[in-house]
Amino acid sequence: MALVFAPIMEEIVFRGFLTPFFRYFFEKIGIEKELAEHSTVGLTSIIFGSAHSN
Repeated sequence: MALVFAPIMEEIVFRGFLTPFFRYFFEKIGIEKELAEHSTVGLTSIIFGSAHSN
């Protein structure tokens, strides 16, 4: 059961919550849209990698 739900929840957390939050945050502090999107991808990738490192 965990093999099915863990990846689904992970996608919901990273793509459903963190990505829109960081994109909104970066645009809110005045970073242009394209740079905000690149920064969001980079930051969520770092968080994702950190969560999966041993």
